[in-house]
Amino acid sequence: MPRKLLLCLAAAAALSACKGETTPATAPAADTAAAAPKPAAHQFSPEINAGDFAEMVKTLASDEFEGRAPGSKGEELTVNYIRDQMQRIGLQPGNGDSWFQDVPMTETTADASTVLKITQGGKTTELKFGTDMVVGTRTGQAEVKVDASDLVFVGYGVDAPEQKWNDYAGQDWKGKTVVMFVNDPGFHVNDAKLFDGKRMTYYGRWTYKFEEAARKGAAAALIVHDTAGASYGWDVVKNSWAGPQYDLPAKDDPEARIPVQGWLSADAAKALFAGAGLDLAQAYKDASKRGFKPVPLKATAAVDLKSQIAQKQSRNVVGVLPGSKRADEAVLYMAHWDHLGKHEGETGDNIYNGAVDNATGVAGILEVAEAMAHQDPKPERSVVFLAVTLEESGLLGSKYYVSHPTFPLDKIAGVINIDAMSVAGRAKDVTVTGFGSSELEDILKPLAAAQGRTLHGETSVQSGFYFRSDHFNFAKAGVPALYADGGEDLREGGVDAGPPPPGPPGAPPPPPTTPYQVYLIRPYTYAPLKPNGE
Repeated sequence: MPRKLLLCLAAAAALSACKGETTPATAPAADTAAAAPKPAAHQFSPEINAGDFAEMVKTLASDEFEGRAPGSKGEELTVNYIRDQMQRIGLQPGNGDSWFQDVPMTETTADASTVLKITQGGKTTELKFGTDMVVGTRTGQAEVKVDASDLVFVGYGVDAPEQKWNDYAGQDWKGKTVVMFVNDPGFHVNDAKLFDGKRMTYYGRWTYKFEEAARKGAAAALIVHDTAGASYGWDVVKNSWAGPQYDLPAKDDPEARIPVQGWLSADAAKALFAGAGLDLAQAYKDASKRGFKPVPLKATAAVDLKSQIAQKQSRNVVGVLPGSKRADEAVLYMAHWDHLGKHEGETGDNIYNGAVDNATGVAGILEVAEAMAHQDPKPERSVVFLAVTLEESGLLGSKYYVSHPTFPLDKIAGVINIDAMSVAGRAKDVTVTGFGSSELEDILKPLAAAQGRTLHGETSVQSGFYFRSDHFNFAKAGVPALYADGGEDLREGGVDAGPPPPGPPGAPPPPPTTPYQVYLIRPYTYAPLKPNGE
C-alpha cells in the first residue's frame, strides 16, 4: 500500500486529537445451467489495504465510467459509487440529509471560427482561433463584442502592494485591452530578488492576471504564451480552450469577470510588438524592472465573440464521521472525482480514464474513511470526506463548497487534499506542493520522520502547482490546507526509480524564506493547531 495513505491517516489522527465492514455478495441464481455466474463482489477490509485501494481505482477508472466527465453518464456512475462506498463504510450524509451538494455550472463553448482583428499602422490583421490566439468569456453571455479597443502592454499584469509593484499604475483602463506576460516579474530574466525568484507566486498564474484585469475595468486581457513561463506548450493552451468551458454562474461567484480573456501565441505577440516598434525579447527584460510603466502598442483590437451557453449542474459528494467529543469541529479530507471524460470523434480509445488523476485520490480518502470509521478510540473531531467536481475546469467544485460550506469554515481545523497519488512505491521523502505555505507542515514533519521520511518542495516550483488543485480555495479562505504527494527518492531504486518531475528537471528548491506566506490570513477565532494536534 502506498505509504502516503498511512501518512495521511496519521496526520488526520493528529488533527482529530485521538490517541471493515464487509459487503456480502450473493450472486443471483442462474436461470439456466449454461448461464455464467456473476463474479462475487469485492470483500472490503476495515484497515487500509492495497487490494481495497486497487479495487476502487479499477472501478472508478474503468471504461464503464467513461472518464468521469461532469454532467455525463460517467458522473452519475461516479457520484453514486462514492455515495455507496461512504454508506458501506458507515459515514453519515454530509449535506444535511443528503450525500450530494449540487454545483451549478455555466457551459460556454466559443465559436471556433472567431477571429481577433488587430489594426496597427493602418493595416488590419485577423488572428485565427487556435492558431494565433484563443479567447473566451466567463460572463455567461452568448455574444460579447469588443471594438476599437486600445492595446496596452502591462508587463506581467501585477498589482502587488506588498512588493511595491503595480504594472497598472497611472491609467484609466476602462475599454482597453491589456497584453501581459505569464509568470512573475523576474522569472524570464532569472532575478532571484524579484518576488520569489523561480518559484511562482499567485501573481504569476493566468487566473490571477485575468482577475486583476477585470478589477481594473479592462475590456479584454491577452496573455503572451511562452512554454517556459506557462510550463506547458501552445498545444495545451489551444486544446484546453477549445470546446465546452465550465464556470460557476456569476451570481454564485462574486469575483470580477472580464468580458473577453485569452492568449496570444508567441509568434502573434512578436508581430504585434514589432508593429509597435518594440522587441519582444527586450520587453521581457523591461517588464522585470522596478518602475515599469505601461506601454501603448499603437494598435486596436476588435472581436465579436459568439458562444453557445448552457446552464447545467454537477455534484460534490460529502460524507461525515461525527466526532466523539468535539463534533462541531472538523478535519476535512478532499479529492476531486472528475477527469476529462470521453472525447467523441477521436479514433481508437477515446476514453480518458483518469486512473492516477484522480481515481487514486478518491480511493485514498475512502480508504482513510474506512480505517477511521473502525478505529478505537474514535476521532474526537468530526472528519468530513469531500469528493469534489469540476477540478479540471478550474477548481469549481471546491470553490462552490467554500462559498457554500456544509460544515462552517471557521470550525474546520485543517484540510488535507489528495490529488494524483504516487503509485511508484515506498519512498524516503514526501513532496509537499507549495512547501512553506501551510502550518499543517509542522504537524506532518514529525509524522513523516517517524516513517524515516523528510519533507521537501516540488521540483518544478516555476509551474505553480500549489495554485492548481482544490486545497487552494480553502487556503484563500484562511483554512489551513495541505497538498502533499508521494516521494521522489524510492526505497528501492532511489531517485532514478522515482516518478519523473512534473516539469523541466532541476535542483530541489531551497526552503522558502518566509514560511506560511501564501494566503494564510486566518479571519477566524479558533485556536491555532499545535504539532501534536491539540
